[in-house]
Amino acid sequence: DCRGRYDSEGEFYPEIHDAKDGYDTINWCATRPWSSGRVGMFGCSYPGCVQWYCAHLNNPHLKCIVPRDATSDPYFDGGFMRGGVLQDFMEWLLHTAGKTDRTNLLKGVELPEAYKRLPLRKLDEHLGFRFPFWKDYVDHPTYGRFWKRTSVHDKYHLIKVPSLNIGGWYSHPDVMGTIRNFVGVSTKGPRGTRKNHRLVIGPWAHCEGASKIGEIDFGSKAKVDFLEMHRRWFDYWLKGKGDGMTKQAPVRLFVMGANEWRSTREWPLRATRYTKYYLHSRGHANTLKGDGLLDQNQPRSESPDEFTFDPANPAGMSLGGYAEVAALDQGPNERRDGVLVFSTPRLRAGVEVTGPVRLVLYASSSARDTDFTGKLVDMYPNDPAIFLTCGIVRARFRESYEKPSLIKPGRVYRYEIDLWATSNLFRRDHHIRLEVSSSEFPMFLPNTNTGGDIGSETKTLVARQTVYHDAERPSHLLLPAVPRARK
Repeated sequence: DCRGRYDSEGEFYPEIHDAKDGYDTINWCATRPWSSGRVGMFGCSYPGCVQWYCAHLNNPHLKCIVPRDATSDPYFDGGFMRGGVLQDFMEWLLHTAGKTDRTNLLKGVELPEAYKRLPLRKLDEHLGFRFPFWKDYVDHPTYGRFWKRTSVHDKYHLIKVPSLNIGGWYSHPDVMGTIRNFVGVSTKGPRGTRKNHRLVIGPWAHCEGASKIGEIDFGSKAKVDFLEMHRRWFDYWLKGKGDGMTKQAPVRLFVMGANEWRSTREWPLRATRYTKYYLHSRGHANTLKGDGLLDQNQPRSESPDEFTFDPANPAGMSLGGYAEVAALDQGPNERRDGVLVFSTPRLRAGVEVTGPVRLVLYASSSARDTDFTGKLVDMYPNDPAIFLTCGIVRARFRESYEKPSLIKPGRVYRYEIDLWATSNLFRRDHHIRLEVSSSEFPMFLPNTNTGGDIGSETKTLVARQTVYHDAERPSHLLLPAVPRARK
């Protein structure tokens, strides 16, 4: 119950008061007659973030933390923004905005339709609420002091507290925050403490631990006793009992597809071979029935692909939210003309992809500002197109998140799209597939394409997008391929 939430007094404003309030709460716990004076913290999502806000203050009573699905920076990998693109965090606000009665205000609200009402900065009022932080977030689309004040990125060198970081490959948008926090404290923390951190990522959705998501069952190995994992960590750091996982490799990753765990000492894996898969077509890669091809051969003279992006009718099939059941099959999305689909030939041998994924795209638009998206998909032999990870870039932020610049209609620009990370074995007879579009709704709220202020715009424009893949403009997917031992 953070300040202003549920049974706590005060006014709630996300992330601003949690460091100081957390420090005081730790002191209170440590000085009770029943306390040993050694305090640990745990929790998922926002309660995971709270731990990092407290950790850099190094309260002497705080001996360890177990953040799960926690972000590292609310602008880049939080539930609020992703590199200048507003995310579906109104859902989170409505889910947690109740006070003493713990009411879920999300009930009865049709958010996909509500998001289409403009201007966005008045969305809370459209829904009958007033959230001052909603307008503040919408009014700060660039990366500056407003966002940096709650970032953990510049605090890793201060953090001495041992951390057990737990995440899920399908915990969007928090999986990258989990990874970045682990890497940050393991490489930038005080030298004597860098070895005291662990990372565990499984095939789970946000704050979930089931072995099945949507259409895919990852098998019995995906089930983990989280209570026992916490107990081992706390017993060691709070009571001096056991080994607290200190004798095992610091990183444990679940490889989907192979449905097995991989233990390693670093992220990314040292054996990673970053491999370029180039986009090809004869200019008709639209939909899954198009001629889009993905392979390791550099393109020569090829016709570009075109599609139309209408912000009023955005494409996308994100993971389900708090009130929905997750669906991973992207088939319905790939039938839309505004989605380009590029697939490898049927794989003759399995390909493991474990690590950060990037898409380099050469594209032009008829608009002064727009978005481009990429999505990595595992195409099964019996037709399901299973979502793995995705990313987005806003054209005005292609060069800088602090100093945006609009694009010139018709000019070709190079875009780098961070598709975050995954660990998946594309098995024999599967296809590696890439979707390219300009929206991933409702995970990301669509660009108006006007070039104006996103929060204040009341109108949208239809944009004509062109994606190039030729010798001079070789659009490609960069995959972290990892060699596998033959069995």
